[in-house]
Amino acid sequence: LHSEEGSRIYAKRKIDVEPVFGRLKSVFGVRRVHVRGKQAVSTEIGFIFMSMNLTKLAKNLASKTSTIQKPHSISFSLIGFKTGITVWFYLEASFCPASLFF
Repeated sequence: LHSEEGSRIYAKRKIDVEPVFGRLKSVFGVRRVHVRGKQAVSTEIGFIFMSMNLTKLAKNLASKTSTIQKPHSISFSLIGFKTGITVWFYLEASFCPASLFF
């Protein structure tokens, strides 16, 4: 960190990495994971990042459709409903063990 290259890398880290984890803590309330083991932690973090990406997607889609369609709240709720159904089937097929659904 004391070298010129180390300072440059550290300055870039503030731009690239820290805002994502700040958003995880402030908006999503994630302070820690609640499972043990590498695979379980990876799965839980994957769910969290997927939810972050879905909120970004819903916000972007709502802003694109809100310029074309009115009212804003109806288009956003419909997009959220469709996204929720897609996520549920994706999660059932790829992340959740079969015993979860019995």
